[in-house]
Parts: sequence; structure tokens; C-alpha cells
Amino acid sequence: MSAQLKHEIIEEFANDFGGDMFGGEGASMFTSCAAPESFGSALTGEAVDMFTSCAAPVTGSAATGEATGLYTSCATPLTGSTATGEATGLFTSCAEPKASEALTGDAVEMFTSCAAPTTSSTATGDVVGLFTSCATPTTGSTATGEATGLFTSCAEPKASETLTGDAVEMVTSCAAPTTSSADAGDAVEMFTSCATPTTSSADAGDVTGLFTSCAEPKASEALTGDAVEMVTSCAAPRDSRAVNGEVTGSFTSCA
Repeated sequence: MSAQLKHEIIEEFANDFGGDMFGGEGASMFTSCAAPESFGSALTGEAVDMFTSCAAPVTGSAATGEATGLYTSCATPLTGSTATGEATGLFTSCAEPKASEALTGDAVEMFTSCAAPTTSSTATGDVVGLFTSCATPTTGSTATGEATGLFTSCAEPKASETLTGDAVEMVTSCAAPTTSSADAGDAVEMFTSCATPTTSSADAGDVTGLFTSCAEPKASEALTGDAVEMVTSCAAPRDSRAVNGEVTGSFTSCA
């Protein structure tokens, strides 16, 4: 008998343009320098369950489920639209979605980013629940609820307007809000800052509940309640006026 050597050639083709899966998952978990370039459509299941990539999907659409469950990327999806569910549940990125619109639910629930969303609009719910950013939203308007619940930033919102609720509940910042107006509730409840609000006016409630700062408010006026309840500062308020109540309850200061 003669032995016959057989060679089998197997050709492998990688799908670089995208993944389409009507049942199951296209990519369960992988590590890559480039994520799917084109969009992923999954009628049942998830298009991308979890992956680590330098480039996130350009577009994401998920009728049922989530387009991207959990991933770590240097570039987030350019656009995100979800009728039901969330476009991006949790991720860490250097660039967050450019535009966010969420009629129901949250557009971005929690993320870590160097740039915060430029504009925010939410009929119901919160646009950004919790995030860490070097730049906070430029404008914030909320009929009901809070625009930003909790965040850490080097620059806080320039203007704050809240009919009901708090504009900024707790922040850590190098610059305090330029102007503060609160008809009902607190403009800034607790924060740590190198610069306190320039002017303070509170018809009802406290303008600043508790904070630690190198410079306290220059002028304080409180018709009802306390303008500054407790502060630790190197300079005490220059002018104090209290028709009813106390302007400064307790503080520690060098001057």
C-alpha cells in the first residue's frame, strides 16, 4: 500500500464591515483594536455583548435589548437612539455621545469622560445620572427632576435655573456657580470649591447649606432662613444683613 499525503487548504475571511445575526450573538466577548465599523442589527439578542476596543461602533440600533451592553473604548458611538432600553448602559470613554435624547429612561446612565454632553434635554428623567468629567454641561434646564445629580468637575454649570428641585445637588469644583437663584429649594446644597458664589439671594431656604472654600460670599442677604449655615473659610463675609434669622450660623475663619 502506498501512503498518500493530503493537503487541505482552509481559507478564512474576516467580516470587517459588520455583523448581522438574526438569532444569538454576533460577538460575545473579544479584545480588538477596531470594533465593527458598520452598524450591528440584532432582532433577537445583543449585537455586541462585551468587548474592549479602541474604536466603538459608529452607529447602534437595537429594537429590543441593548446595542452595546458594556465596553471600554476611546471613542463612543456618534449617535444613539433607543425606543426602549438604553443605547449605552455603562462605559468608560474619552468622548461621550454628541447628542442625547431620551423620551423614556436615561440616555447615558453612568460614564467617565473628559467632556460632558454639550446640550441636555429630557422630558422625563435625568440625562446624566452620575459621571466624572472635566467639563460640565454648558446649559441646564429641567421642568421636573434634576439636570445633574452628582458629578465631579473642574467647571460647574454657568447658569442654573430650577422651578422645582435642585440644579446641582453636590459637586466638587474649582469654580462655584456665577449666579444662583432658587425660588424653592437650594441652589447649591453642598460643594467644595476654591471660589464661592459672588452673590447670594434666598427668599426661602438656604442658598448654600455647607461648603468649604477659600473665599466666602461677598454679600449676604437672608429675609428668611440662613444665607450661609456653616462654612470653613479664610475670609469672613464682608457685609451681613438679617431681617429674620441668622446670616451666618457657624463658621471658622482667619479674618
